[in-house]
Amino acid sequence: MKFMILKFINNKQISMYQIKRFVFENIKNNIPNFINDLIIKLNTNPSLVFGKEYKNYFDRLVLHNGINPNIERELLNVVNFTLANSPYYKKHYKGKKINSIEDFKNTIEPINKQTVLDNFDDFIVDKNKCDLVTTGGTSGRPLSLYLPKNRFITELATLHYNWSKVGYDFSTRAVIRNEKLPDGKDFIINPISKEYIFDGFKLNDDYFEVIYKILKRKKIKYVHGYTSNLFLFGKFLIERNKDYSFIKGLFTTSENLTPLMESFFENTLKIPHINFYGHSEKLVFGAFCKDTSNYHIDSFYGYTELLNDGCCESDFGEITGTTLHNLNMPLLRYKTGDFALRSLSKCSACGFSGLILKKIYGRWDGSRIYNKDGTFITTTALNLHNDIYYKIDGIQYFQEKKGVLNVRVIKRDNFDEQTKTLLEKTIRQKFNNDFEMNLIFVNDLEKLPNGKFILLISKI
Repeated sequence: MKFMILKFINNKQISMYQIKRFVFENIKNNIPNFINDLIIKLNTNPSLVFGKEYKNYFDRLVLHNGINPNIERELLNVVNFTLANSPYYKKHYKGKKINSIEDFKNTIEPINKQTVLDNFDDFIVDKNKCDLVTTGGTSGRPLSLYLPKNRFITELATLHYNWSKVGYDFSTRAVIRNEKLPDGKDFIINPISKEYIFDGFKLNDDYFEVIYKILKRKKIKYVHGYTSNLFLFGKFLIERNKDYSFIKGLFTTSENLTPLMESFFENTLKIPHINFYGHSEKLVFGAFCKDTSNYHIDSFYGYTELLNDGCCESDFGEITGTTLHNLNMPLLRYKTGDFALRSLSKCSACGFSGLILKKIYGRWDGSRIYNKDGTFITTTALNLHNDIYYKIDGIQYFQEKKGVLNVRVIKRDNFDEQTKTLLEKTIRQKFNNDFEMNLIFVNDLEKLPNGKFILLISKI
């Protein structure tokens, strides 16, 4: 283990947080939970874990209430750097310099996922100190991107700031998202990020009882998870008449918040609830105000616009983002495929006066795939390994009978038997033992009559 750590450190320029994260990932199943629990109790200052840059970024968010006073200067710096250094933008704008936000909007043409897929290498400025990551592929062929290794500074500071609106102070939190735990293991602990991580694939009352008892015994006040997971857990708390007064906040993400769910969280469960919007490209972030269900868009995180079909700003339009932090593979005016309705006034609850969205109509897919016994998981939880994404041009799920799933895949030339085995294993292990899965290779994926792709076609 010592050799592994030294090799990891010597071969990468990384932060202390990343070293700690690497250690956790490699030994998490070998450390007794009581030791991890002790480390959590000793780990009380996020700045010591995540560093000075994290603290400075977090403090700026607090000082300015998430409204960036230097947004124009920061945007123009990134845009002009990109025009001078990115092969794609150098080719299209030939030495152009942008002098104002108005000039930016009048000059830079929006791009989308297909633009990046078709010109991938030309968008790269510098691959050093980066990770190659893929999006989830919820709109067909997944997109690869180079993202800076230090992106955790922006990500964690942004999340912690927004969670702090309901009292989160780097407290221990529970996570019910996309972790599939080994048989016989109810949870694992990440002492660095202070997380009790539960299995996101069980979703039944017996396991919810286990989660509840652990939360209460450990006095865990905050729960973070997929929207549908926390909706189901909340229903369990109500139906079983549980005392959940110790839970002070819920953080939901990655799936659409339906009107039913929103009403349940606000009017029935009545736990302070923050839903937040983000995406793999790391260009746009928005989160609930603690007193409303409107999304406040963070202008420290990126520059965000709502564009209509004519690429003009609109009160209802496509969420379009420009990076403020990724100079390695910068994207300007990237259309996300998600749509939103703008609020025309500042927030009456907290006074926020930046971009506010009343409603997001996203590609986030919380559709259910059912086991034979009626239990289910959502498509959001079917995250595939990067090695698989690099070897397919598209994937789609089709279910017309509980317990049976057809997985349609468009193969790339480098798709081999090993990839096929890994794909089948990755999906099968997230369902019950009697689940039937059929892998079907196709040339095209089915679309809706309006031309839109849908990840899951369900006849149930």
